[in-house]
Order: sequence, then structure tokens, then C-alpha cells
Amino acid sequence: MNELLITKQIQETLLKIVSHEDNPVIVFIYIDTSTDENREIVPFLNIYASLIFDGANFDEAIKNAVDNCNSGYIEDVLQDIDSSSFEINLSVFYPDWPDEVEIGDQKILNILNLFVNKNQDKFNLIEKLYFDYVDNFDFVKIIDKSNTKN
Repeated sequence: MNELLITKQIQETLLKIVSHEDNPVIVFIYIDTSTDENREIVPFLNIYASLIFDGANFDEAIKNAVDNCNSGYIEDVLQDIDSSSFEINLSVFYPDWPDEVEIGDQKILNILNLFVNKNQDKFNLIEKLYFDYVDNFDFVKIIDKSNTKN
């Protein structure tokens, strides 16, 4: 596949997820690895949309997760409502995976930022949209409306 086809797949999947009827407020976009059809380990883009449980404080959960390197703090305050897991193969953006990731990361971030900016009306209910690698806590904040509590 080429970059344009994968870009379109990312955009369509993200739009479908943020448009879920339950109106997600938190979206995580992670790069994770799995094997492809050739049994090679490759990067995939996974997207998870959630609501915050009543009475939970997402900002505090993020801080605790980062401080303790434990995603359980985040999972404890979120109700998953939609996702796309291991459907978007990113090999085209990372031809020298895992040795060269910076260029691929920048391309993915550019795709996400441009898409969100061009479709702000579709993202108006999203309070947080973060990009990262799975099990990493160095989130890139694409949307970050302050003080997310429920």
C-alpha cells in the first residue's frame, strides 16, 4: 500500500471512531507492533475512544500513570466505546522499522494534526486526543482541553 491509501484509512477510521453515537471524549492513538501477512513484525496504528467514568478525574489518572509508568491508572477511569486495533499497517511510513522512526512519527503526526484542524467540527466533543507508542508515557497532545473531569 502507498502512503495516500494509508492516510485515507487513518482519516476514515479516526472519523468513524470520534463520530460514535456515544460521543467519546478521550481518544488515544497508539503505535503498537504485530506480525503482518508475511510474518514480519511491523507497526500498526491503534485508535481507542472512551468516556470518563462518573466522578473520575482523567487528568489525575494521566499524571499518576506517567509518574508510575502504569497505564492501569488511565484504564481505571475510562469506559471504552469504540476502537480500531491492528487494522492500520504503518509499514509504508516506517520502511526501516524499528531503527528509523522519527520520519514516520512526524508523518503520522502531520496527518493527524492536519485532519483534526480541517475537521474541527467533528472533534468538538473530544477533550483529549493523544498520540504515543503503546506502554510509553510520552504523550503527544493533539487535542488537550484542560481539566477533564466527569
